[in-house]
Amino acid sequence: MGNELEKLMELMLLLQGMGLLTIILVSFFFTIGVWMLHAITLMLGAKIVKVEQATFGKALLSVTLIIIVGGLITSLLSLINPFLGFIGLFLPFIIIQLVFSCSFAKAIVSYILSFVLAIVLYILALFAIMFGISAFAKNFSPPEKSENNKLHEIQKKDKISNNKDALNSDTAVTESE
Repeated sequence: MGNELEKLMELMLLLQGMGLLTIILVSFFFTIGVWMLHAITLMLGAKIVKVEQATFGKALLSVTLIIIVGGLITSLLSLINPFLGFIGLFLPFIIIQLVFSCSFAKAIVSYILSFVLAIVLYILALFAIMFGISAFAKNFSPPEKSENNKLHEIQKKDKISNNKDALNSDTAVTESE
């Protein structure tokens, strides 16, 4: 009994570990996907504003620097004085301006456009997921009655009617006696 309990506990711990690993992997790939999406939208925003050097590599570098450097500087400034944290709002524009070698106005507009494009892409993804789920759910609707099922139902009805006939004939024999 104790040995079986130990095996069951090991299995439970293994399943919990697999669940935790799954959560970590899904979170990792989701984060990478969001990071890439923001790099793509920043590149598209910069191309719309007509920044000459708008490439995916520069957009990826900008997003990475905005996340790491912008977050670090904003956190440090907020520790000094909470109002200094508001300076961190302008860091993405400065980083984009430096990486893309463009004007401050183009950096602001491309960054704002990247947010608008990201929101549009998120909404499109939401509709795609909803459409996919509904299409997937339609594939699992209850099966239609096939010919075999219909034949089986007819045979059941015949058995029931035969049993009723047998009961009626038995009662008729007992009544006549």
